[in-house]
Amino acid sequence: MRGMEMSVVAEYRSVEAELANLQAKLYQLGTDDRLQRELDLVKGFSELLEKYGFSLKEGLRIVHPDQPKEVEPKKTRKPRREVVYKNPHTLEELRVKGGNNAVLRGWRGQYGSDTVKGWIVN
Repeated sequence: MRGMEMSVVAEYRSVEAELANLQAKLYQLGTDDRLQRELDLVKGFSELLEKYGFSLKEGLRIVHPDQPKEVEPKKTRKPRREVVYKNPHTLEELRVKGGNNAVLRGWRGQYGSDTVKGWIVN
């Protein structure tokens, strides 16, 4: 049980050290003049948006009209259905997802497109 207590103590000390580092960083940021200027800008911009009844998106579009609008996600097409052909002459089975297959084109050239269409299993 002592081994577990030591690991908890070690974890406590580690978290305590992290907290001290974060507090130091927070203090450093809090004393930076740039932070205060940026916070004032954000507050002022928010007040203007509220005063004139604009949303953040609308306000940003007014300030930067040349910025592109939200990019719509690229539409993906539905995956093609797999078609199985079975050649009755050679008993060869062919699985294709499109009509541009070398073996399938060969069969169509040799036996005719209408004949090959009749070989569809599913």
